[in-house]
Amino acid sequence: MTQAWTSSTTPDSAIGTGTTNAACAATPSASSVGGPAPYWRSYEFDDVTGNRKKETAHGFGTAAAPDVTRTYSYGDADQDGTPGEAGDGGPHALTKVETLTPAYQGKPEVKS
Repeated sequence: MTQAWTSSTTPDSAIGTGTTNAACAATPSASSVGGPAPYWRSYEFDDVTGNRKKETAHGFGTAAAPDVTRTYSYGDADQDGTPGEAGDGGPHALTKVETLTPAYQGKPEVKS
């Protein structure tokens, strides 16, 4: 799964009919995301390990906020313990999450 979102389109009861439900037909965009608890996320994964590399929380709606991204770092696969490498917790051990919130409406960019 590389994207998840809630649709602003009302479902048309196509379940079990072999046709695409209207709520699932549109690809996500700032104008097609909606519903009572709207969200839109995109994910990128490492092709070899399957680890999540990046998550993007997209802005949407009429006054869409900018996208917020999270970049994930994992332990080194060789387990050699060399100082300065990207962690030694193993190839699937999450060692760092970096969040970037762009500047928006007078608020500064935040990197944490």
